[in-house]
Amino acid sequence: MNERHMLIFDADCGFCQWSADRLMARGGPFEASPNSLHPEFKDRSSREVIVRLSSGVELGGADAVLFVLSKTGWGWFGVLLGKPPFIWLLRAGYWIIARNRQLISRMLRLPASCSVPKS
Repeated sequence: MNERHMLIFDADCGFCQWSADRLMARGGPFEASPNSLHPEFKDRSSREVIVRLSSGVELGGADAVLFVLSKTGWGWFGVLLGKPPFIWLLRAGYWIIARNRQLISRMLRLPASCSVPKS
């Protein structure tokens, strides 16, 4: 069975675009799309990456990151990060990065806004 999962990311910063582009360059079972193309997410935080699994289940934030790790050859690392106290650190780190993504984009000299991912 060829599972395909949709990565829905915030289309408001270069860091999000860069991350989605890197994931798409790796290949694998993901498609990426900016959240602006998904009106059903307009009420959800624009600061949260969402992975819609092929089964229809949605994961957000740090849980989405763990899932992506598990599907891109970093499963052992994702298992480790999914255990306390690492999951707490991952969630705190995700929260900090999500709220400072524009600053991170500027620091990394990435574009200020996103475009549709290059896949």
